[in-house]
Amino acid sequence: MDWHSTHAREELLIVLASRVRLEVAVASRRLRRFQLTTGQCAWLPAHTLHRVVNPFTATARYLYVTAPIVSERRKTRANDSTAR
Repeated sequence: MDWHSTHAREELLIVLASRVRLEVAVASRRLRRFQLTTGQCAWLPAHTLHRVVNPFTATARYLYVTAPIVSERRKTRANDSTAR
């Protein structure tokens, strides 16, 4: 998967088979690399620039789960309404 941002969403990457390399852009134009294998996962907060790379010979399978971020204001409002 090419470089992309989560924008206003959180992402969970779950490796289902084989292994992948997760590359994350961090401050000062640095790059952090993580190797994930079957059963491992990585959480990516909103606005994270990243990509998934498979430099290995085996076919990898992974799953992305995304969800919109919930602001503290919305969470507080939801908690107030359920308390009544």
